[in-house]
Amino acid sequence: MRLIPRINSILSKRREEGYKIYGQVPNQTSLARALGARKQQVSLWARGAAIPRPEAIFHMAHLLNVRPEELYEFVPPTEEEQLALIDEFETKEREDTIRRKEKKINELREKGLSEDAIQVKIKMLGLTKYDDAE
Repeated sequence: MRLIPRINSILSKRREEGYKIYGQVPNQTSLARALGARKQQVSLWARGAAIPRPEAIFHMAHLLNVRPEELYEFVPPTEEEQLALIDEFETKEREDTIRRKEKKINELREKGLSEDAIQVKIKMLGLTKYDDAE
């Protein structure tokens, strides 16, 4: 999955059309000034090294007279990439749940709860999802 920036090509097209951004030739510098951003930040956006916040995308689209979705081309993930994303999410979720469960058990032990009471509390909190996997 990728976002391919189209900012530079839109700027170039606008220059050819004689379009102006607040009276200035459309380039990264004039766009940055109009957005209240640094030129380096706009350069990162145009190279795809960073993604602007949503409000900056909408403001940029307004300044360049394009729809927000025209600033970036979305390339959907391949099936292999999607499966890798799902696996990564599941691994992180499992690790997080196990970490939270261990932390909660320690907290409850410090409070002096019995092991049976701890297990009931852990189950009530939904932290037993990965017990079979341990």
